[in-house]
Amino acid sequence: HQATSSGTACNLQFNRSTGGRFRQATASTLGVTPKPFSLRELVARIKALLRRSKPAEADKAVKVYQHGDLLINLSEHRVMVGEREVELSPKEFKILAMLMGQPGRVFSREELLEQVWGLDFYGDTKTVDVHIRWLREKIEEDPSNPKYIQTVRGFGYRLGT
Repeated sequence: HQATSSGTACNLQFNRSTGGRFRQATASTLGVTPKPFSLRELVARIKALLRRSKPAEADKAVKVYQHGDLLINLSEHRVMVGEREVELSPKEFKILAMLMGQPGRVFSREELLEQVWGLDFYGDTKTVDVHIRWLREKIEEDPSNPKYIQTVRGFGYRLGT
């Protein structure tokens, strides 16, 4: 039995010539990160590299998620609640896509910030709460008693089960 694997490698090396910076060398490099760097930043950069290394065919596939009356079409950037099309901001769309892509999974505010706003964002995690509230106002029948986007107290948010 022969196993085959295709993957992405990341090499971390200390480079004295750059004044104590780590160089992350890959086929499509992650860039130069000042030392010390946080584990969160390293993980985010590796995840970004993995997303970029996926085959192009996967990106061309039509991706549609549905949960009850709520439907999101990632290819067309469209959201429907029943027969009604809902206009979302880019951030609201990304949050909803993350939640619908993994129903039931709890996403922390920090995860949502990292994935939607990026590593360069230095604001408050309450920004996520505000965007979730706006999103609920657009997709929920009763935003104060949400059936789609649920708060998991002390942890974050998830798409209702």
